Amino acid sequence: MRNHTTEDGLSGNSPFSEKKLLLNPVERTLSKGLFARLRVTRLRGRIVKCVNGLWPDLDAGALSLQLFPWAFVRSLSPVHVFVWFATAVLWYLAPLTYAASLAPGDIVVLDIGIGGDVGPETIFRVDPITGTHTDMQRLRDFDSTDSLLETKNVAVEQSGNILIAEGRFGPEDVPVLYRVNVATGTRDMLTVFDFVSPDGKRLASFPLDLAIEDSGDILVLVSTLAFRDEPLSGPYEGPVLLYRVDPLSGKATVLTDFAQLSGPDPLMDPTLGGLALTVEASGKILVAVEDINDQERQELYYVNPATGDIKLFTKVPRDSEGNINRTSDLTLEAAGTLLVLTRNIGPGIGDDRLFRLNPISGEFDEVSKLQGGLPTGLAVEAAGTILVTDIAGGNGLLWRIDPVTGVRIELTRLNAGTPGSEIHNPLAVAVVPKRSASPTPIAIDLEPGNSANRINLRSHGKVAVAILTTQDFAAASVNLATVRLGRTGTEAAPVKVRSKDIDGDGDLDLLMQFNIADTDFRCGDTVALLIGTTSDGYMIQGTDVIRTVGEKRKRNSQGESVSVKEVQKTADKRPTHEYCP
Repeated sequence: MRNHTTEDGLSGNSPFSEKKLLLNPVERTLSKGLFARLRVTRLRGRIVKCVNGLWPDLDAGALSLQLFPWAFVRSLSPVHVFVWFATAVLWYLAPLTYAASLAPGDIVVLDIGIGGDVGPETIFRVDPITGTHTDMQRLRDFDSTDSLLETKNVAVEQSGNILIAEGRFGPEDVPVLYRVNVATGTRDMLTVFDFVSPDGKRLASFPLDLAIEDSGDILVLVSTLAFRDEPLSGPYEGPVLLYRVDPLSGKATVLTDFAQLSGPDPLMDPTLGGLALTVEASGKILVAVEDINDQERQELYYVNPATGDIKLFTKVPRDSEGNINRTSDLTLEAAGTLLVLTRNIGPGIGDDRLFRLNPISGEFDEVSKLQGGLPTGLAVEAAGTILVTDIAGGNGLLWRIDPVTGVRIELTRLNAGTPGSEIHNPLAVAVVPKRSASPTPIAIDLEPGNSANRINLRSHGKVAVAILTTQDFAAASVNLATVRLGRTGTEAAPVKVRSKDIDGDGDLDLLMQFNIADTDFRCGDTVALLIGTTSDGYMIQGTDVIRTVGEKRKRNSQGESVSVKEVQKTADKRPTHEYCP
């Protein structure tokens, strides 16, 4: 599934749709050009706020672009018009400037506010040094239809882009995965989790956790709703699913279904529901589950990343008072040990805890007690310090915990230090990773239709290269400004690009033309290297074999065959000439 985004922000192949906004002529004009990337309703709200801030005595109702105030516009002087427009532009650019400043080590927190249908739900950036938090993106905008309902998870890719999962998309309330492009501030749907069991009695319900593998593939833990056989009743919470999502194509595949360890009756039989997941240093996937019908069963399972096979690793121990420790989140430390964040759920009332788990022996060691709050999310910084989000009665705390002593300090408070002024319920936290230098391989075809792939080095012409759309990659996702072709993949930029089905499979590919003189290919080169990035910041790389012909060469004083350019650089000239065969 490819990620094509329509005007209303939904993926082009989504089975769901929304009604288009009805715009008057002025709104249509403003929605073009500079403001084309903002929803008109969001722009309307921002402009009204700008004008109200500049001229508080004006009637806000008169400023509504729903019924555009022609008399109001005619009454404005050129200075007023300029200030109004410039302020709107700055308001528009502010989130984009901020988003682009997201750097490795920055902390990203997902806050659902009051939750439910009330919101607002927000992504915050937290400065790792000062603890200052900034509103990065509102996921639920009350001034427009651009709203998410019940976001649950957050993760940051190697590209620096943010992944969020939502549980109630469209009329069917299906779970979906979004990507927020930090360079532009745009949010695109990556995939829809539309699982339906063969008997039709189990449906994908809600995203529970996210994790990213070293390959860049995305793991999503998704709960299900199940119905009983006779009589047909429910729904009840069913066994959890583990999905793997391709980060480029958005293709989602069920890697593991925990129904194989559950009974057929979701009300009476053991039913393994999901809690959290992470990826272990070896690549194995660790999933925390509980028996929905018997919460005393709290277990951790390893999932084979290649086969999806499930194996019980260990049970989560109770505390010293016999209270059940329910897993809230999991993550991996640099040393290969695992961290397990737990909440006490009874039978008595105890303290929430952070454990360190040995990935070989399965032994739990207590790192820190988290008293008086409600811990939800867990992440580890590059220095090894541990971050924990805590609902803390609606104050929204982010703790930093020393990994050795377990001492915790308050890094930030989302209600800005004014208890009771706002309700903040942070559910998840992630740290922006360092950018990966490993590009994703893609399929390219040099001189399509001609397998000889000859490059005439004396030619002043062009060479054609096709970037092919495959099952795992959409050529349309390439950022054309970043593409280079040559000996090292850093030389020639495309001078002409068009979309065309090159390989006859019905998908649109990209056909590019490059100036041969710009590629720096030399006699004897056998490989052409193309490097670039996608619009989401992923590095891509493609190679194809070539045969160089036609380069004029000379022998240097040592008898070595070198190019004319190299001889001219060294002023080592001899009369002997030769050419690439």
